[in-house]
Amino acid sequence: MDVIGRQNMPELTQKFEELYGFKPGNTTPRGIRKRISYRLQEIYLGGLSDRDIETLEAVADKDPLANLDQRGTRKVINREGTRLKRVWKGVEHVVIAGIDTDGTDGVSNLAGGMVDCTTAKRAKEKNIDIYNYVSRFDDSVALRALDDGVLTGATGTNVNDLKLMVVDLNK
Repeated sequence: MDVIGRQNMPELTQKFEELYGFKPGNTTPRGIRKRISYRLQEIYLGGLSDRDIETLEAVADKDPLANLDQRGTRKVINREGTRLKRVWKGVEHVVIAGIDTDGTDGVSNLAGGMVDCTTAKRAKEKNIDIYNYVSRFDDSVALRALDDGVLTGATGTNVNDLKLMVVDLNK
C-alpha cells in the first residue's frame, strides 16, 4: 500500500489495468489508489461468500426503494441506503451503502448512529424490527431506542460519510 501511495499516474494506471483488466475512466490519482486498494483487499482477504451474496440479494429484493419508477415525478426521496450491484467474473455482487451529511437532513436531528456486531442482537432482545424502521425512513427511532444514535447538533459542514452494510437474515 505504501508503494501505491508514491506511484505517479502512469504507474497507477498500469497497476489498475493489471488488477481490473481494463483502463480506468477519467479519474484522479486518489480515485485510482482507492480502487486499487479495494481490489487488493478483495484479493488478499477474500470476497463475499455465496451465503453473504444470497443474503444481500434477499435483503435487496425486499427493499421497496430498489426499483422505484420515478418517471413523471419530481419528488426526491432521501434514502437511508441504496443497493449497489457489480458483476465480476460472471458473479453478481451486491452491497448496501448509505451516505450521511451534516446531521440536519430530513426530520431527525440525529447525525447518524453507531452500530456494531451487538446491535442486531440488542434490537431483537428489545423487539425492535430494524428493517421495518429503515424501510419507513424512520431509523432514528430505532437508534434512539437502542441508545445508538449520534446527536451532534448542526455542525455547519457538509461532511459526507460512507457506510457499507452486509446483513445476515439468519441471525
